[in-house]
Amino acid sequence: MAEAVLANTLAQVAIMRPDPRSNAMRDLFATLLELDDVNGHIDGLMSGLATRYDLGSERDLVGRLTGDRPVGNADVQSSLFAAMAEGDGILLDASPDGRAAGLAAGFTRLRCLPADAGTSMLVRPDGCIAWADDAGEIAGLVDALERWFAPAAPRPGGFQERSRSARPSSSVPSRSEQRT
Repeated sequence: MAEAVLANTLAQVAIMRPDPRSNAMRDLFATLLELDDVNGHIDGLMSGLATRYDLGSERDLVGRLTGDRPVGNADVQSSLFAAMAEGDGILLDASPDGRAAGLAAGFTRLRCLPADAGTSMLVRPDGCIAWADDAGEIAGLVDALERWFAPAAPRPGGFQERSRSARPSSSVPSRSEQRT
C-alpha cells in the first residue's frame, strides 16, 4: 500500500518539474486526461477508491473504499456519507425479505438501510466495504459481522464484557470503606 502511495507521489513531483522534458510529459498527460477512462483511473488513485485491502474475499468490491451514493428506498433517500456521519457501520440491505438486516440486528455500532436493488454491502465506519453479495444472498455476512462489529447482547458461551461501573469483588476495602 505504501509503495503505491510513494509511486503516485513521485509521479506527481516528476510532472510538476519546470524543465522542457517535463513540459512534454505534462502536455501528453493533459491529453490523456481528456479520456473518461483515464480520468476515472487517476481519480481512483488520487481519492483512494482504487485501493483494495485484502479482506479474504473473491469479490472485487470487498476491501475497497466506497464512494458516496444514494441510499434508502423510493420513499426515503439520503446519501451514504450522511448516514455514516455518526461513525457507525452501514449495512445496505438489498435482499427482498430483509434477511441481511435481520442478521445484523444483533450487532452494535451498525445501521441497516434498505436498498431498492443491486448489491447488499456491509460498510465499515472507515468506508471500507467489508462484505458484499448479490440481492438476496447472505453467504459470509455473519462472518463479516462478527469480524468487524461487536454483538449487542452476550452470546451463550462467549466472552461477556463486565460493566465499567461494576467493581470486581475484593477483600481489600475501598478508600471510602476504610474511612468508616
